[in-house]
Amino acid sequence: MKKLSRTFFVVLCSLLFFACSSLPKDDEQIWQYNSDKTLGVLVQSDGLHCTKKVSASYDSFVLHVDKINPKTEEEDISTVDLVFNSNAQEILYPFTKKGQLYKVYLSYQNKKTGKITKAPAIQVTATGGLGDYSISASAISKSYDSKNWKLTFSKFNKQQSVKPQSELVTGSIISNGKESYWYNDFKIEKDSINLKPLMGKIRGKEFSLILDYFFEYDGQVYTQEFFDNSLKPFKDTNEANVIGDTGLKVLNLYTKSGKPVASREEYEKGSLKIGKETYDLKVKGRGNSSWGQMPKHSYTLKLDKKAKLLGMAEDKSWVLVSNYADKTLIRNQYIEYLGSKVFNRMKWNPHFEQVELYINDKYEGTYLFGEKIKLADSRINVPENGFVIEINRREDEAFNFRTTHDVSISLKDPDEVSKKEQERIRKIIQDAENALFSKDYMDPKKGYAAYFDVDSLIDWYLINEYSKNVDSAWFSSIYFVYDPKDGKLHFGPLWDYDLGFGNINYNDCDKTEGYYIQKRSVWFSRLVTDPAFCQKLKKRWNEKKSTVYKSIETEIDKLYSNVRESGYYNFEKWPILGEYVWPNADGYETRMSVESEIKYLKEWCYKRYEWLDAEINKY
Repeated sequence: MKKLSRTFFVVLCSLLFFACSSLPKDDEQIWQYNSDKTLGVLVQSDGLHCTKKVSASYDSFVLHVDKINPKTEEEDISTVDLVFNSNAQEILYPFTKKGQLYKVYLSYQNKKTGKITKAPAIQVTATGGLGDYSISASAISKSYDSKNWKLTFSKFNKQQSVKPQSELVTGSIISNGKESYWYNDFKIEKDSINLKPLMGKIRGKEFSLILDYFFEYDGQVYTQEFFDNSLKPFKDTNEANVIGDTGLKVLNLYTKSGKPVASREEYEKGSLKIGKETYDLKVKGRGNSSWGQMPKHSYTLKLDKKAKLLGMAEDKSWVLVSNYADKTLIRNQYIEYLGSKVFNRMKWNPHFEQVELYINDKYEGTYLFGEKIKLADSRINVPENGFVIEINRREDEAFNFRTTHDVSISLKDPDEVSKKEQERIRKIIQDAENALFSKDYMDPKKGYAAYFDVDSLIDWYLINEYSKNVDSAWFSSIYFVYDPKDGKLHFGPLWDYDLGFGNINYNDCDKTEGYYIQKRSVWFSRLVTDPAFCQKLKKRWNEKKSTVYKSIETEIDKLYSNVRESGYYNFEKWPILGEYVWPNADGYETRMSVESEIKYLKEWCYKRYEWLDAEINKY
């Protein structure tokens, strides 16, 4: 549902048109304002019927139907209103109850002047309909629990006669009586609302809420205001910059200078404190576009001595990943699950843990702490003379070259080798590519299968085609390992998926349809012309696809539940929900909570899965 304003849900609408000749004789005409019969409402057995004539002079058209208490003759503001669809010629308001008395009136806006007109109200008695669909709530000042950021209603009633297609609670938050903030993703659980997602707007302030409820039924949108405490605001007593217990490990990174990490080229001395343990280290920034464009930075850590950290294998080299553009905070962990538990035929993939990071005692947000890609017994374990290669269009390592098919190759580890060793590495890569493009490329002994580990290649491909990771089309962060033991190139490890799964607005990577890698990668464009490769691809997908499908719900929910509490504080520190962060996909402005970002991720994955499953099974 698109963004909704508090007073009006703006759609192109116009004046009502009532034509007596078109009405059944047994129906009662109960409302007509003008002699030219341009406004009209009719009571029928299935509810209130309205006919209209579209006019260019008016829009923002709403039919208001307020229930009348027959004992007190007072209006019940909980009754919903109908927001008119501009294309509809006849509108049915079905949420009336036989015998119930209603007050009905129209409101509409002059396009030129902006003036809102409320037509005179009339009272009608319903002869039938679906019945009530309404919400009512009330709260007193004591019902806001500042410690837990929780608003509890002292009275909350919900009546519904049908199940709507969609529901949404929106509202205005007014802080200190002047700063107004609109939020479209309130979640009502039983009789309360969790206001932690809004802590950055209300922490330590006096605030009020004006809440509206919207739902869609049979193509129409209905709305009602159901809570307003602007005359008796709440007071939040939370102190500034206090971070509650989120269940995650807390890491304190200290620089020797006491200043923020300034360089991604030069290491600076410092220390890392985890619980009671302190580790001496060197630290520098990491990242390419993220370092220059995003205020929340990632870091590379190098301990003075090897250590086991957060249950991971002993080593000196570690990373802190900011995930700034990924508002779910979990895309990289979801990829780790796919690479280690599902498509798991790569030699090694890094492990990550979610943490709370402080730098020089200043809170920096939720980070991923994990293993850096490198050759080591505890990481990528291959015999001597093995190496790690990155397909990397930036070509920013000590040794880089391009193959005859213009694939940019960078030596990742070891980072510095002799001229003789460079030529050996170049020859191994080029021989593999030559075999792929030879006339015998489909021959198991002469072609690409003699040079590439096909199992890891297929698993890497399926993960990257499923996630539509933008860099995986031969740009960067595409790693493979040469293992001297079998003399083959093994694809993996997986790295850098914060912009995967639709979290991007270019190269059609936000779209759930269409092949991406095999259309843009010169190697994979060749591989899919081999029927044997396609059959292996199809077989592997069908072996694992049910697990992939289940993971969209179960694994994503599991990862999100782990980071939910931390996310509230992260997005108070970095208030980017509902804001554009390069290169977020369209619709970011409507996704104003982590929950809505998770929902978008799931919906994208389901649609991508369906398309990919159908296409792969055409082989």
